[in-house]
Amino acid sequence: MYLPMFVESIRRIQQGKKTTTLRPLKCNYKIGEHLTLEGTYLRVQITDRRQITVPGDLTPKIARGEGYKNVQEMIDAMYARYRGNLPPQWWLYTFALAAPKTPRSKSSF
Repeated sequence: MYLPMFVESIRRIQQGKKTTTLRPLKCNYKIGEHLTLEGTYLRVQITDRRQITVPGDLTPKIARGEGYKNVQEMIDAMYARYRGNLPPQWWLYTFALAAPKTPRSKSSF
């Protein structure tokens, strides 16, 4: 499974720092799940998540590969899900850099 990320988040993960990013509800990842960052070979593991509310005056940005043509389309889709009665709920995920899998070497017996 691939995870769309912002460039700054990828840079922080490459440096081995834990990082957080906002994801809409369409991306519900589980704690402990390993994901490959989009466009890289980096693997991260989700270490924590909590649900938060994005204020109405805060315009979220689209990460590459999210499937929306523009920011307004994403906002409209989120509000349509809640019929405009509630502000959209977002997950705040915390990531940690996961150790890359090492290829197994064949040994002769």
